Amino acid sequence: MGRPDLDLKSPLIVAITTDQKNPDRYIVVITQSGLSLPDRDYYLKDDPVFKNLRTKYVAHVERMLTLAGEKNAAAEAASILDIETQIAKAHWPAAKRRERDLTYNLRTRVELEKLTPGFPWQPLLAAQSLDGQTEFVVRELDAVQALAKLFKQIPVDR
Repeated sequence: MGRPDLDLKSPLIVAITTDQKNPDRYIVVITQSGLSLPDRDYYLKDDPVFKNLRTKYVAHVERMLTLAGEKNAAAEAASILDIETQIAKAHWPAAKRRERDLTYNLRTRVELEKLTPGFPWQPLLAAQSLDGQTEFVVRELDAVQALAKLFKQIPVDR
């Protein structure tokens, strides 16, 4: 997350966009992310089509890890699916994310830090040259809160 030049998946995305309620300015937006499959439903639904896609996804991840020389590729692939499933449980469904009044949550830096205590905002924002920003739009309040908590709970070596 601290290397924006790598453009990797992370549980939270920080981006700059036009302010939806003040189009004369740009604002930093924080939103849910971190899934490799297209949507939370791919992880959470028990329909056979989704189960099959998850099986194929784990096989693909295992193959990529094997090609990269990972010795425990099968276990690592299963762990990746587990972590992404935890992330998916925190995500808002697509329909809820389209509701503008729910996804425009203007917060100060202090309010952001209170929402996500202990999350490393300073180094993350500094890495993107955004450490001087004082206002943010947090799109999915409880999802961002849950993802920040999850980020702190999952050890890096997992």
